[in-house]
Amino acid sequence: VINFSSIQSAIDYAVENVTIYVYPGIYSPIVFNKNITLIGIDGDGVTKIVGDNTVTAVMVSIPTGLSGTMEGFTVAKGGRKSIHGGGFYIRGNFNLGYSRVTESLATNGGGFYIESGNVTITHTLIDKNYASNYGGALLTGSYGANLIFSSNTVTENSGYWNTPGVQIWSGDTAIIKNIIFWNNYYIRNSAPITNAASEYSNLEEFNPMFIDPNNNNYSLQSNSAAIDTGDPSDSVPVGGGSRIDMGAFEFII
Repeated sequence: VINFSSIQSAIDYAVENVTIYVYPGIYSPIVFNKNITLIGIDGDGVTKIVGDNTVTAVMVSIPTGLSGTMEGFTVAKGGRKSIHGGGFYIRGNFNLGYSRVTESLATNGGGFYIESGNVTITHTLIDKNYASNYGGALLTGSYGANLIFSSNTVTENSGYWNTPGVQIWSGDTAIIKNIIFWNNYYIRNSAPITNAASEYSNLEEFNPMFIDPNNNNYSLQSNSAAIDTGDPSDSVPVGGGSRIDMGAFEFII
């Protein structure tokens, strides 16, 4: 076992197909450019990649034919004020799960800008991100991105020109399901999703009854209409009910 003082130094040292386990802490923005897996061993509540709203927090550039994975991180305060992708800029095949992307900003794609690749985002809270143009939470780039966006909570994001939530550009594809879109802000266009359909999702239609959003607790209250209303063909997380819920956080019985 080799210990490193930063996530970036571990990535730079790593060979392909290894898993890097990251201890709790606050880390600087990274460039993720290898076929590796990053895991925050104690979860996103205590393992954080935090910028200063001047550079993308996680710049992903995976070589063709390979893929990268991240789980268990908060990614916060990324920023590219004159270009795409505040929290994440993704080029290549990439998987993100059980994480949070928050307080990031960009001209396009405040939380995520997905240029290309097969990208899966699941069980992730995407909140309080901002785009001055398109896609407060997420924007794809019309370069052949294929997105699976499942079991996420998208809340309190904003976009000035178009779509405070998720915008899929022409030529890209997306499967969107089991999503809670709630309380996202807009100036021009209020659509939670643009250029894509969704299934088993709450598109700002009802209050999902978060436990305490003012203190960043977006788990569901026991009377939430989002419980047991996700895709019935999806596996239910351990401790869940008869059917998967909408959103990033399964209500545990």
